[in-house]
Formats: sequence, C-alpha cells, structure tokens
Amino acid sequence: TTVSLAVFFLSGWIVDHVPGAARLRSWLEHLLPHGLGVWLHRINLLIVVMVLAHAHLLIRLRGGYVGFLLLLDAVTAAVLLAWAWWAWRRRRPRATVVTNEGLSADLRRLELAPDAPMSRLEPGDVIFIKVVPHSWGAALARLWHQGSPGDWHPFSVTRVDPERLGLLIRQLGDFTRSLSGLPVGARVAVQGPYGRFGRIADAGGERPLVLVGMGAGTAPLLSMLDTYAGRRPVRLLWSVRPADADAAGALVAPYRDDAQVTVQDHRFTADDLTRMLDEGERTLGQYFVVGPPRAVIAMRRTLRRIGVPRAHLHDERLTM
Repeated sequence: TTVSLAVFFLSGWIVDHVPGAARLRSWLEHLLPHGLGVWLHRINLLIVVMVLAHAHLLIRLRGGYVGFLLLLDAVTAAVLLAWAWWAWRRRRPRATVVTNEGLSADLRRLELAPDAPMSRLEPGDVIFIKVVPHSWGAALARLWHQGSPGDWHPFSVTRVDPERLGLLIRQLGDFTRSLSGLPVGARVAVQGPYGRFGRIADAGGERPLVLVGMGAGTAPLLSMLDTYAGRRPVRLLWSVRPADADAAGALVAPYRDDAQVTVQDHRFTADDLTRMLDEGERTLGQYFVVGPPRAVIAMRRTLRRIGVPRAHLHDERLTM
C-alpha cells in the first residue's frame, strides 16, 4: 500500500502522463488527510516489531533454535546501531528566519540564516525545512492536532550563499500559506542540500546555459543565474502569472547586464524560442527546465521540435 501511494502521489510516473490522473490526485489529496501516509509508515514499523516479538515468543515456546535467536538479535542490534550512527551523523542543523516578505498576492520571499554555513550548497540545490516549535507545549499541541511532529517541505535556494538561504515560495498549500505568519527570529530545522544541476552545469564548461522556468519553480534557476551570469553565456526565460510580473522583474533586474533575461506573462511557444535562441544555443546549449510536471514535459517536446538535442535537456518537475 505504501509503495502504491508513493508511486501515485509522489513519483509522477502516472500523473504526469495519464490524462485525468493529475485531477484525480488533486481530488484525493483533499479527500485523504496527509497524516494517513505518516500513520501507514508507523504501521509498517509496528509490523516489524510484531514479527520480531513473534519470533522470540514462538522460539521460546517450542524450545531450541538458540543459535537462530542469537543471530536474529545480533542482526537487529547491528541495524539499529547503524541507523543511530547515520542519524547522529546527519543531525539536522537549525536556522533563523531573517526575512519574510510578500512579493505578490501568493508569492513570498523567505531568507534563513543557518547556525553554521552550509558549505556544500551548489547552484540549483534544494533544501527541506521544518518549523521548530517555540516550546514543548507547542510541540505537543502540533503532535496532537497533526498526528506527527511536523513535516519536511522542499524549497529551492535562489542564491548560493552558505550563510543566507534565500527561498522563493508560491503559497498554495496549508504549510506555505502559514508562512505569512512566521515571524522574523523564528527557528527552522534544515535538511540538505540536495541537487545535481550545479554539477551538470560545471561539466558543460563554457557552453551556453539556457534556463527555462515556469512560475515560482524558477527558484533553482535563479541560483544558477546568480552563479554563472558574467562567467559564461546565460539566458533566462521565465514565464509568470501577470500578477507576479513586477516581482519577477525586480528579482532578475541585477542580472540584466551580465545575462540575457526575458520575463513574460505567458508560456514560451516554439515561435518564441525559435526567434530568441540562436543556432549555438540550440545545438550546444545546456538546458535546465523547471516547473509543473506537465508543463515541463510539454516544454521538453517543444525544445526537441526546434532542434535541441535530447541529451542537452535537464529538468526538475515540481511534484511535491
């Protein structure tokens, strides 16, 4: 059951390609509480514990099999110790909210100052954050109402600054809407960073970078723009909602002298791309496409039609 839910709700293998599946997932997300998935994982852990207890009880009642019981306990202890060591090595750093401002009706900029610099941060990386309760009472209240100690939520950084984590957030779900009330000085736990865009871009040497973003999904591309503008040819193509056009223009204004930047309030068509991209960009450029899954798939097809090689296309589909 857990695997089936993960494949349908998180992987994109079905909803990105089967007509109507995305609407079905949206309907089910409103019908089924998010805590259901958390409790399914807890039931799996309970089953493992029951199997272990059953093995002990059955062997003790029947007698014998002492060697098997010792081996079972030794393997279980080794796995638990390995997990504890891994969890200790990857204990979550904390950060403080230093900026929280609305850019438009549902677009928000958040800036975090980590307690220790995140030296592994690379262009295009993603971090997960979780708001830390300000007291034990608040933590217990959240556990009682949500059935979990809090969920991790993924966001892309907009600049590669180990001491300041900038996030561009579209406020669509319950958690992102709640960020409007997150005060400066609040504490959050941080997990990550994760990503591969930076390594892929670095492997391309001096080849042109073409960054195609749709909506707030452009956040990872902004960090790439910030890193590579002025160092190699970079073109940013950002399609936004009309209500976000002014905010988007202000975010990319500092880079217009060092990169080719186009922000428009509708998706880029094949004619738009043919007119904007020169022959070198179409044949040699590295393309990074970020946005909603079906929009990314459609953009990949459009880029292939105008002559961009499949091997030059890299994408991130915002399925979570």
